[in-house]
Amino acid sequence: MKFNPRRWNVSTKIGWALVLVALFPILLLAQLGSMRLRDQSAADGERDLKSIAAAVTIGLDTEIAANLEIAGSVANDSLTVAFTANPNARGALQNSIDERLDTLKAAHTTTGSFFILDAEGTAIAASDRAQLGKNYSFRRYFKRAMSGTPNVSDIYIPLTAPIPGTAFAYPIRYQNVVIGVAAIRSYALSVSKSLVTANGRAALIVEDTGLISSDTRDIYRLSTLAPFTPEAQKEATDTQRFTEKVPTLKTSASVLKLLKTEKPGFSIGSINGNKVAVAWRPLRQVSWKAVVIEPIAVFDKSANQARELAVKVALLVSFASIFLAIIVARALSRPLRELTIAASALEDGTPVNDSSLNKIASRGDDLGALAARLADAARETALRESRLQAQVRRMTIEINAERRKEEVTELTESDFFSDIQSRGAQMRQQRIDDGDPPETS
Repeated sequence: MKFNPRRWNVSTKIGWALVLVALFPILLLAQLGSMRLRDQSAADGERDLKSIAAAVTIGLDTEIAANLEIAGSVANDSLTVAFTANPNARGALQNSIDERLDTLKAAHTTTGSFFILDAEGTAIAASDRAQLGKNYSFRRYFKRAMSGTPNVSDIYIPLTAPIPGTAFAYPIRYQNVVIGVAAIRSYALSVSKSLVTANGRAALIVEDTGLISSDTRDIYRLSTLAPFTPEAQKEATDTQRFTEKVPTLKTSASVLKLLKTEKPGFSIGSINGNKVAVAWRPLRQVSWKAVVIEPIAVFDKSANQARELAVKVALLVSFASIFLAIIVARALSRPLRELTIAASALEDGTPVNDSSLNKIASRGDDLGALAARLADAARETALRESRLQAQVRRMTIEINAERRKEEVTELTESDFFSDIQSRGAQMRQQRIDDGDPPETS
């Protein structure tokens, strides 16, 4: 059957018109709402990731400050100062200083070693006895501490342990002169609870060179977001930070911008082909950044859920609109159908349902006025037909009377009637002649 909307009945046309009129704004609003929800969800996700990065930063800053404070307490202790300042007294103080360092090591399980370096960088006391006699003058943390600056080293591979660690160094002063360095080799930042996240996220510590020194999932640790500059590579070689070449991750430019700013930020990019959302925040006491990475699938989950909710709501409203459109279409088309039936009845000359027209006429709107006109027309037609029928009956009677008169006249004027009359007269005369009395009527 050929598709021809012009041949549809009124109710179908009205129904489809109402459905289209209702669905278009609903779908448009659903699309706009979905986009708004997606944007809002993305903004919420960005804010949440930044908040996590801020929390990680606060935790790391607290741990760094605490470790520097411990290193400072060791450096400022009178036993440490006396042991470092007077080489001749070290033999007598060795047991005491070793006991002190061992006690500190036992109290801090994430610490690899507490050790003391003299002005030449030689370890003169250490909780890890394997360090004794080794020289650390090439380490940057030693050089900075000898210049009078408490500092935290970048991550490095210790000479006596294969585990990457961080050194917290504090200058030892005697009579306002730096005579040595109290240092802590710690793994605390690598296993810090501040780096523990959930929902598939990873928290990292990224140095200013791009090196990832800590990673809760241990996937990216000791990799770099960007290739080392010649200066950074030379420094890493001179200070013997690593025993092997550091691999470079394939990182998008949008993520690399975290290395070029000292402000908190957020970006979406990729690392080694994995699309991720990244939030970062600089640490206060070191040139590092706390970085939180979230797979884009996790980041977009809330946005996708919001979009699905918007689609479901739109579908629900659409179905409700279609249902209401059908009801309204039927309500609008029912009187039109009744009027159409009445008009057809008028055209065919069949009786019109007056009660139906009167019910519609009581509406008081355009359809009511049309129904009233049709009802009047039906009554006028019925009255006119009644009059015509009466006229037809009268005309039929008159025609029949005239026809009978004509038939009588025709009969009486016919030869047959004249012959009968003549014969009748003859028969009456014959009776008279025969002596029979004439018949009376």
